Amino acid sequence: MSLQPGCVTENPGQQARIAHAGGQNRIQDRVKARPADRHIRFFLLAVYATMYVRDHMRPAFHKALGIDPTDYDYRVFRITSEISRQVFPFTLDIDHPAFRKGLDRLLAIVQATEAAKARGGLVGRVQRLWLGLRGAATFARLYTLPVVPNDLPRQVRLAPAW
Repeated sequence: MSLQPGCVTENPGQQARIAHAGGQNRIQDRVKARPADRHIRFFLLAVYATMYVRDHMRPAFHKALGIDPTDYDYRVFRITSEISRQVFPFTLDIDHPAFRKGLDRLLAIVQATEAAKARGGLVGRVQRLWLGLRGAATFARLYTLPVVPNDLPRQVRLAPAW
């Protein structure tokens, strides 16, 4: 006998098995989705953090253009978030206060790492190792910040956001 989903049978044991199987499928779907979500989060965060740090490491360039690198980066983050909403189930919460603090902390760590590299020697290498650990911890904290969920469109079609 084949049953359609949602069909009530006269056998309570069979109903329990159907309900149990349905619950297992939902749990399995969530577990399967998690690795993709982790990769998406890592990808977005890596792109945003790299852009933020690199743009702030070139102040003369941005001054010559007459733009503030933080303002510019956040405008690009917003545009990128709008584009990613079309294909990803969430966006990073770029307005979370800890997000900006984390990016600023990463920038300070990179600047200190450059100074340690210039210092050289054993002390410089130890400083760079310590700063690398601090950078990894800061990135991990940024990674664990809440995201902004969104429903994917029924039909995925990348539309211009600029």
